[in-house]
Amino acid sequence: MYKRFLLPVGMLAGAIIGAGVFALPYVLQPFGVLGAALYLGALGAVFALVHLLYADLVLRAPDNLNFVGIARHYLGSFGFVLTLLTGVFQMFFVLLIYLVLSESFFALLGSALAAPGLVAFWLLGSATVFLSARRFAAVEFLITLLLVLIMVFVFALGFRSGSVVLLQPTAPFPWGLAMLAIAPVLFSLAGRVAVAEVVAYFNRAREAAPHIIRAVVWGTLLPAALYFLFVLAVWALSPEVTYDAVTGLRETVSPNTLALLGVLGLLSLWSSYIIVGLNVKNILRDDLRFPPLAAGALVVFMPLALYGAGFTNFLQLVEFTGGTFLAIEGALLIFLWQRANRESDPVLLRRVPGILLLPLYAIFLLALIGVAVGGII
Repeated sequence: MYKRFLLPVGMLAGAIIGAGVFALPYVLQPFGVLGAALYLGALGAVFALVHLLYADLVLRAPDNLNFVGIARHYLGSFGFVLTLLTGVFQMFFVLLIYLVLSESFFALLGSALAAPGLVAFWLLGSATVFLSARRFAAVEFLITLLLVLIMVFVFALGFRSGSVVLLQPTAPFPWGLAMLAIAPVLFSLAGRVAVAEVVAYFNRAREAAPHIIRAVVWGTLLPAALYFLFVLAVWALSPEVTYDAVTGLRETVSPNTLALLGVLGLLSLWSSYIIVGLNVKNILRDDLRFPPLAAGALVVFMPLALYGAGFTNFLQLVEFTGGTFLAIEGALLIFLWQRANRESDPVLLRRVPGILLLPLYAIFLLALIGVAVGGII
């Protein structure tokens, strides 16, 4: 039970749970309790299917290829360049999102700490880029643990106040906003990298297909359920829900509690910054052949340059990253799975007629359109 289910589910759920959760209370507020549950449930199911498609790709990939290698195998140089560029720019913007969000968590410790705290966070995060590129499982576990603690902590505060049960269970579903909210939710539920780790955990054995399916489905849906509880708690505690979820808590939560929340959040962000920074440095160095020093320097200064260029709105950054890079990645995964079916039969899923995959393509297209028309703010 533990090795075949709980551990792989935790691997995937831990990778999915991230900074995107802090955008969800504001994004989903117009939908009401029932609407938010349906929205997260529907997109959670969509991503569970997309993650299964990718797991199936990894399971069938020749020579144990990764995502970039799979794209090159089926799409040639075009697939190689597209996956590399979208992956690199996506990670640069993820680093920027962590940088911007760190300012909000420092503000929980004291308003005067917000600006200098951001600089300190950047310096500490950047220092790790030039250290060993080895990824430690303990660091990833720390990220998951801290984020889950934050969500449970905030929900406990909301439940203790009694406000959670007073929330309106329904609201008129705002169909006009439905398209615009897709991108932030996509950002919050994406976990492609960890899907490959789950398949590798089972030694890419086709006989383990039932276990892989369960791990991928539950590992994707569990974060969606935790997100829903976190959203309810923030709604209950915040007189006015803010873009980053935590700023609105300052009026209702005690200073000591805010300080604890700020420290937990900063530790989580810093751990995430390390892993993403090392990943993008490795891609620049190993796949794009950047000199090691140049790769490290780019990782260090690109987020700060983007911040200095005016990219400082947390929610807009989450929308842009989810609605462009992750939308392109999701559509590409579906297309690659269809191309792979020309060479071999699926292992985890039966062959699906192309027309039945059109709704998935449509969701990613709507996310792109949502960003193009200006997003939810």
